[in-house]
Amino acid sequence: MQTILIIEDNAITRQILRLSLTGAGFEVIEAEDGRSAIARMAEQQPDLVIEDLGLPDIDGVSLAQTLRSLPGREDVPIVAFSAFVDRLEEARATNDLFKAFIPKPIEPSKLVGLIKRLISTPVAPGFGRG
Repeated sequence: MQTILIIEDNAITRQILRLSLTGAGFEVIEAEDGRSAIARMAEQQPDLVIEDLGLPDIDGVSLAQTLRSLPGREDVPIVAFSAFVDRLEEARATNDLFKAFIPKPIEPSKLVGLIKRLISTPVAPGFGRG
């Protein structure tokens, strides 16, 4: 079973993501802030990370850089997730730090389809970057 780490400070959004992804057969690990995300990532190796770029304790780009610096976690795909276009644009400017960019809100079925494509595609140049 493939594992997704959801990093999201909003409990309702986190629940929607969890229910959508577990319903599609994924195992889900949750973190409500950057500190807990770093701890979860150090303890377990997810197949993909969905990271809210607007966390209360760290900015999204810094968190992604920290997650990638953890031993053995350099290649785990990270998906930027935000309701703010400026945050998504800032994340896009980091080149290959993020594998895809998801604007909030997103329909659960579209989210699941996107995540399935991202996990089944080892390298998807430009996917979700448009």
